[in-house]
Amino acid sequence: MPFLITLLVIALIVAFLFLSTLFIVPQQQAYIIERFGKFNKVQFAGIHIRIPFVDRIAMKTNMRVNQLNVQLETKTLDNVFVTVVASTQFRVDPSNVATAYYELRDPAGQLRSYMEDALRSAIPALSLDDAFSRKDDVAFDVQKTVGNEMSRFGFTVVKTLITAIDPSPQVKNAMDSIKWTTSLSNVPSVRHWLIPFPS
Repeated sequence: MPFLITLLVIALIVAFLFLSTLFIVPQQQAYIIERFGKFNKVQFAGIHIRIPFVDRIAMKTNMRVNQLNVQLETKTLDNVFVTVVASTQFRVDPSNVATAYYELRDPAGQLRSYMEDALRSAIPALSLDDAFSRKDDVAFDVQKTVGNEMSRFGFTVVKTLITAIDPSPQVKNAMDSIKWTTSLSNVPSVRHWLIPFPS
């Protein structure tokens, strides 16, 4: 009887060790494996083997595209204060998963800082009209600048859009007044609307 109990315990230990060597990485994820606390390798979707008590999963990285929205106030070339709303999509570069994990603690916060800095450099160089008309060009330049910075940390900027450029309420009211005055100046005088009656 003691022999059977010993055999059962050994069998359970062997089964536990065997199952501990196997792990599954889901689709659109990457696992960073460390060996004795040091980076060893990156494993992508599928079933993999590790050495129990030697290898550990340090990080489970999401490989899907993330979105960050940025809103800031800045001034155009013609001294008009505007609120700019930008949206950028980014993801971990599959070839630099380890860099993304070990080099950058807060990727969204860092990306936000780069976005705000790039927008504050781009918008003040344009007039209000140019900022509206060249919105796509500004987005492309921001994406290129921010993408180059984030690539050093293992991230790829997929797409950047300027979703809104809103002048301050005072400027909006002034613009509406100008449009109203302009429209009135194009309306014929009242006497042209009067129908003369025969005497």
